[in-house]
Amino acid sequence: MGEELGHVAYEQEAAPFLGPPEGAARQPRRYGEATAREIDRAVRDLASAAFERAIAILERHRRTLEEGARQLLEKETLDEDDLARLGPADLEKVAS
Repeated sequence: MGEELGHVAYEQEAAPFLGPPEGAARQPRRYGEATAREIDRAVRDLASAAFERAIAILERHRRTLEEGARQLLEKETLDEDDLARLGPADLEKVAS
């Protein structure tokens, strides 16, 4: 997650935010309140950084995005060839 927390699993449950399976008791946390705050901060920082990166990508490719939206309004669907004609061939690199 971050250098302060390291690469450690703090919970063993697959999805603790969904709650325990029906009939199962919730297991107590195995870390303190300060660690919980650090985890929350690290998750918030990751989400914020991803959001900022997404906004920057959309702004950088705004013309392509707007042209795609215009074509979608006209045609309702775009196939692979339509998408290839839309914009930069390096859009695949955006994800990396």
